[in-house]
Amino acid sequence: MYKYSLAMPTIPINFCFIFYIFCAIIPNFPNSKAEDLPTLKCYKCNSEVDGLNCTTNLKHLQPILCEKSYDKCYMKIGMGGDILRGCVAAGAVTTRCQASSCVVCDFEGCNDHNVCKSCSTSDADCSKTDVSDKKFDEICESSQTECLAKVTDGKVERRCAQNTDHCNDTCTICSGALCNDGVFPKDRLSCFQCNGIDCKNPFEPFQAGSPCRNYIEDDKCYTYGDNDSNMQRGCVSDELNPCAGDNQSTGKCLLCNSNGCNSRSYKRPQVLKCIQCEGSKENTECFNLQDPNLAADCSKKELVYTDEDACYTHLKNNFVKRGCLYEHMTNEGECKEENGCEKCSGVDGCNHKEITFKFTCVVCRSDTNTKCQNNAKNLKGTSCRTDAGWSKGCFYGIWNNVIIRGCYVDAHEQMQYVCSDKSNTQCHVCEGNDCNTSVLSNASSLNASTNLYLQHFLSLLIAKFYFI
Repeated sequence: MYKYSLAMPTIPINFCFIFYIFCAIIPNFPNSKAEDLPTLKCYKCNSEVDGLNCTTNLKHLQPILCEKSYDKCYMKIGMGGDILRGCVAAGAVTTRCQASSCVVCDFEGCNDHNVCKSCSTSDADCSKTDVSDKKFDEICESSQTECLAKVTDGKVERRCAQNTDHCNDTCTICSGALCNDGVFPKDRLSCFQCNGIDCKNPFEPFQAGSPCRNYIEDDKCYTYGDNDSNMQRGCVSDELNPCAGDNQSTGKCLLCNSNGCNSRSYKRPQVLKCIQCEGSKENTECFNLQDPNLAADCSKKELVYTDEDACYTHLKNNFVKRGCLYEHMTNEGECKEENGCEKCSGVDGCNHKEITFKFTCVVCRSDTNTKCQNNAKNLKGTSCRTDAGWSKGCFYGIWNNVIIRGCYVDAHEQMQYVCSDKSNTQCHVCEGNDCNTSVLSNASSLNASTNLYLQHFLSLLIAKFYFI
């Protein structure tokens, strides 16, 4: 006889669990659609934390998946000037997100916009600073937008470039974040800029002043002053500066063309050292090449700001003198080459060179040049062929009613003999460049003791004496 069991058939528990998930839980889970899963990716960073990676090196970052409720990417410049990038819900975007400081977009990695410096020609800082301040930062239209900096009427404009922009010599378009920063153009001159008591003291070494407000080619720095308490410094391109135009020739304007060059105090000692000596025909040591290491300080007189440190060498009437220019002359304009004076600067002992003489005498004959007799002072001197001419001088005399003038050292020894005889009034010797221009009162013949002897010699002079 069969026995029946009342136990229910056994159903695997795994089947029941799966059935419960699909039939009970899932139908009652309203937010489980695939399209509701987060899909937008945006760049997320803060330049205050991430530094340049959030500003200029975005390529080192990857877009990050946003939370499901965030459906926009954003980029903004914060209150402190920091760059912020991230995700945001569309409903959270307010009217405070305005172009140039805030942008919103809705596709992957779209918040990668470039950043440029932006300021106008009316902002003085745009021209005379490097615009490093974050207040000048501007968000551009896209990551491909370039930056621009250009000069208009001497002033600088900076901004995100447009497709219609074209550049010349004073304009630049560049790629990369904030690439239009820095002083522009790069060759803009920097000068010390001050007036009154603030300009009294000399400036610290290696300071470079401030960039000029206006840009012009070949700009210069100026220093202008009446005394050490009333000075003014700036750029020649400045409006209403005291050294503009014709005012530069007043004698009070010192101009220079390198950064920070207008730093001199009203008065200062000369820093340059000079060779200091004197010489003559009897004492020729000072004429020789000098050792620059023996140059001495110039401490007897302070220089005003318009004076240049300078040494000099002065040759006059067979005397030479070397020294500090302003201890010898009132101003450097007094040292002229035509007066036998040569000045130098830049290196200690610059006036050390050996003196090479450019000694000249009037060289002529009255029978070939009518000016030679009475108008020799209007004849240009000729360099003596022997360097020692300065030590012997020039001569002028009369032979057979012919006046002859020339360099003593270049004359034949017989003529030198006649001219060196002070008792013989028919020939004279003098010292100094072109000194032999005196008018001789009467043309006469040589005395009997010399006339016959020289008659034959004078015929030879026609062929041998260089000034005939």
